[in-house]
Amino acid sequence: MSALGLIETKGLIGAIEGADAMLKAADVHLLEKHFVGGGLVTITIAGEVSAVRASIDAAVATIGRLPGALLRSQHVIARPDVELANMLSFETAQERAEQAKKQAAEAAVAACAEPVLAPEEPKAEEVAESAPAKEEVLEEKPEQESVTDEAEKTQDVVEEVQTKPAAKAPKAEIVKKDVKAEEVQRPNISELRKMKVSKVRQIARGLAGLSLTREEIKSTNKKDLIEAITKFYRNIEE
Repeated sequence: MSALGLIETKGLIGAIEGADAMLKAADVHLLEKHFVGGGLVTITIAGEVSAVRASIDAAVATIGRLPGALLRSQHVIARPDVELANMLSFETAQERAEQAKKQAAEAAVAACAEPVLAPEEPKAEEVAESAPAKEEVLEEKPEQESVTDEAEKTQDVVEEVQTKPAAKAPKAEIVKKDVKAEEVQRPNISELRKMKVSKVRQIARGLAGLSLTREEIKSTNKKDLIEAITKFYRNIEE
């Protein structure tokens, strides 16, 4: 280490405030917090000589602003001897870095040295249980093949039916009916006179070629209707 800085305070509050000021003021690292006794606390830092001096000055100014005479003493040791570091059980930054590298290397070696477990071989009972399952699968295959054959046969039948020409529908027979002409009977005049006007009009409407139209039949009286009907049949006879 290049330099060693120490401050001694009365109580823990001044020590914490001084340590915070030292670490913020310059590039130094905290080495130790030591309870001396009687309420005295010693904070030790290390770093370059100029950085340690600046940190100690900042700690003195910060602790001086606290109520009460909390700062007891401060001191800077430039280029301390290695034996001093061993006596105080201090570790430098370089020593801590080397220790961290050593621990990382040991962890990597331990990870590589872990034995790789071989996969467990299946037990004889498990192999025996799995064998019948394979046989069942093999036995199911013929059933699947039979189902496939039936499906293929059904498809062939459908294709055969589709390819056959459709049967021609029989021609509809034309039924001819002999229509006989209705015999036209001439009503008697006396009978027409006995009928009601509505009945006479009905007979007149049924005569095609009557001299009266349908509208005239509605308004014509019974006497004129009988004369028109009589005239109609007389013309037919001639």
